Amino acid sequence: MRALGCTPIAPDVLDEDEVGRAFDGARPDVVLHQLTSLPKVITPRAMAKAARVTADLRRQTVPLFARLAARSGARFIAQSMSFVTKPEGPAIQDESAPLWLDGPRDITGTNDAVRVLEEATLEARGIALRYGFFYGRGTWYARDSALVDMVRRRMLPISGSGAGLSSFIHIDDAVDATVRAIDRGDSGVYNVCDDEPVSQNEWLPELARLLGAKPPRRAPAWIVGLLGGSTARFYGTSLRGASNRKAKAELGITPRTWRDGFATELGPPAATA
Repeated sequence: MRALGCTPIAPDVLDEDEVGRAFDGARPDVVLHQLTSLPKVITPRAMAKAARVTADLRRQTVPLFARLAARSGARFIAQSMSFVTKPEGPAIQDESAPLWLDGPRDITGTNDAVRVLEEATLEARGIALRYGFFYGRGTWYARDSALVDMVRRRMLPISGSGAGLSSFIHIDDAVDATVRAIDRGDSGVYNVCDDEPVSQNEWLPELARLLGAKPPRRAPAWIVGLLGGSTARFYGTSLRGASNRKAKAELGITPRTWRDGFATELGPPAATA
């Protein structure tokens, strides 16, 4: 960051006074809130802990950062996520779809934190970017990631019907949307994902094919829920897709499709002359 001309600082984000001093010193024009706590190892226990910690981070820090940004006149942009709506209604939903706040406890805890995040962001006249599932270098869906290794070893099964719709976004396209939001778009919530929400029945076998792995196994949804938790079962069976129409119109995003992106990032390396 220093090589790029930045001055990094590392305040205790849970200390209101320390964060306030950081804001006063930086006098920011734009504040991007991207705080999460994601595990490097993908296990049900690690995922459950990460979900709780990330939910707490969002509840405690987004209102603080949003309030300080508004006080200093800075534009506020926060990381939200697109896979938080109720599993009912249209298969592909826009930003007006209700959050799922009365479901299983682990899902409700995450989604209620998203509610707090988005309400604080909108109160500060900011933008909440509901990213889809990231893929590409440095993400869970990267060639060297633990999740992709699970697909290679046939340890990530299709859950029940496999009808859950995932909305993917290449990490570079997510960055592009974030940069665009600095000076485009009215205050509001925006789905940042590609044009093609896709069922687990389709994307998981395609990913295995690109990796040269055997097709994924299929497991009853109740077993996936028992071993992987209700979130894993939800994603595989009843997750709704997200419409990116608003972000395309107001932010001008042009994301690549998951199919093209998977082929480039996760398919066989291109032959060289």
